[in-house]
Amino acid sequence: MVMTMSEPEMKEIQDFEKKDSDRVSLRERRKKEKTIKDILSDHETISMFVLFAAIVAAILVVVLSIAAFDVPVLAACVVIALNVAIALCLRDVPVWLHGMVLIVEIVTGFVVKKAVVMLLCAVVYLLAVVEFRFMRKMY
Repeated sequence: MVMTMSEPEMKEIQDFEKKDSDRVSLRERRKKEKTIKDILSDHETISMFVLFAAIVAAILVVVLSIAAFDVPVLAACVVIALNVAIALCLRDVPVWLHGMVLIVEIVTGFVVKKAVVMLLCAVVYLLAVVEFRFMRKMY
């Protein structure tokens, strides 16, 4: 007695064989891992690095302002929040306007005798502008 297989049974066997051949060895997977060049060419990865740098810079500026320059906590946090909000609002304007904002910010720092704090805030502003520009290109 010879058993023949029906079409669905044959298709199931062929699908099973395909699944088995999809296995990839560890060496092949390692070959597919990204190199530093691949990571740096990825727009989303760069955006995440810049976002991380902006967040770390903002935290450091707040802590340094409070500890080293005797700035009240609320004032330090408000200045950082205003910098990020201004960067968000001005993300589509030409570069020269960002330069004007930075000049006004630094002059304000000299007027209130907290120039170092305002220079640090300018760094946060620049990082926020770069991040918002990267996010705009990405989406």
